[in-house]
Amino acid sequence: MTSAASRSVYHQFTAILSVLLILNLHVWLGGCGNPAGIAAPVNTRGVLSPDHPLVRALENSALVGATGFEIDSVKSTFQVIFVDETHRLNGKYAQGHGGDYTITELAIGRQGDSVTLTFDLGKRVTSIRTGNGVTWQAPAKTAASSIQPSSAGGTQAYVDANVELLNLAREVDRQSGISTSGQFMTIPGSGETVDLTGLAASGSKTEAALIGSVLLFIFSTTVLIWAPILGTLQVLLSIFLVTALIQQMISGIEPPPMNPVPMPDDPPEGDPPAEITDCNDNGVDDANDIADGDSSDCNGNSVPDDCESDTDGDGTIDECDFDLTVTAESDRAWVYEHLNLQTMEAMGDATNCLVAFSAAVTDDPFANDDYTFEWSIEPPADRSDGEFLRTAGAGTNMETYRPPERPGFSPSGLPYVVTVLVRGNQHGNEGTATFTIDVRILGDVDNSGCVDLADDAIISSVEQGLITDPDVVDAADVNCDGTTLFGIDSSIVGFVSENLDGLGACVSP
Repeated sequence: MTSAASRSVYHQFTAILSVLLILNLHVWLGGCGNPAGIAAPVNTRGVLSPDHPLVRALENSALVGATGFEIDSVKSTFQVIFVDETHRLNGKYAQGHGGDYTITELAIGRQGDSVTLTFDLGKRVTSIRTGNGVTWQAPAKTAASSIQPSSAGGTQAYVDANVELLNLAREVDRQSGISTSGQFMTIPGSGETVDLTGLAASGSKTEAALIGSVLLFIFSTTVLIWAPILGTLQVLLSIFLVTALIQQMISGIEPPPMNPVPMPDDPPEGDPPAEITDCNDNGVDDANDIADGDSSDCNGNSVPDDCESDTDGDGTIDECDFDLTVTAESDRAWVYEHLNLQTMEAMGDATNCLVAFSAAVTDDPFANDDYTFEWSIEPPADRSDGEFLRTAGAGTNMETYRPPERPGFSPSGLPYVVTVLVRGNQHGNEGTATFTIDVRILGDVDNSGCVDLADDAIISSVEQGLITDPDVVDAADVNCDGTTLFGIDSSIVGFVSENLDGLGACVSP
């Protein structure tokens, strides 16, 4: 499922954004500046005054009512205290490169809905996970490219570190009719302007095809439930603003680290740890693999995904694989090629051979109500002009086709490849299934590769009841009218065996 895997990555990301929108984070308003009002012991619980930048940043959001702030320097965790105990804003931090502190995890929640973002030491978002386990995982990058800090500070540093993610958010907005194409953008209510020069004007055509149906549905549903949407890009920028404010507060409370972590280009100092957890045997501790973006961890269990089960081999581990499981088949394993219409009219013996393809969804993690089916049939390389013509069922789970006209057979005996792409109409997750069907030269009853007198003899024996094998009886009904008549079916065999249309009587010349 190579292409479905790519699609899988995007529909996981968009499912997470729907939770962000349900949390109504798009209406965050706030400001930035130096934090105030907190003392500086190592283990801290402080009061947030009404004019504190973080309070102002949250006061018009769903997370209104922040009153305090806790830091546990032993566990390297932080928590914002709210009047409403169902509100949640907490996470983890770590010593970054150059000795500063940086946020490594930010968890946001309200009334049972939650989303958690993880960051590497370069402020790049490495994953976004909802409370019900839906996860978007950033593509793995080399350690050097994923942890280099931005030269900018504040929210801009997070913007610079997350160009790919913001490009995807901008493409979601573009498909929803929300214009976010400017070079600069002011985060609503904060007064802080960020430079978006590094972002593309819009997403690629591939991105548009993959995420359009999913997020247009999510956006329309959210508009009906909540309020006018500022845009997915605004949601992420608001999250980055609050993350930057929390980082500033921690940096103002924590004492300066005594032994700054060396930059990636610096030579390591001292002996390596005596023991590390290294399930993928790359010589790097698994936790560092995940933190630096070298390995993904879509289910957040601190085990690199390359060490977990991926039954279908599509690059997404089983626990995070939200693709549809699809089965598909044909009502017959092979079919005769078809006479062209002019020949049929001249002979007076029309063939009626049709084949039906069907598909079914056997597993759907998102339980869509209905689906769209897109069928495609690829001819063999040596019969590139062969074409099945659909006669019924367009876009459904069962379509009927007329086989390719003569010469529709493959000289080398290769089959036609049938693929169905199934997409959930409510949630946009997808799945594919593939099977093959052979096309025989018309009238080759015994499947010998040539149409000759032996085929006539079989037709005669079937008509007289001397041969009753179901497969042979089926093959002897050359015109697919449900009966075997020597005068009709043999006339088609004679037409092909004498090569009256000049298209050959044998598969191989």
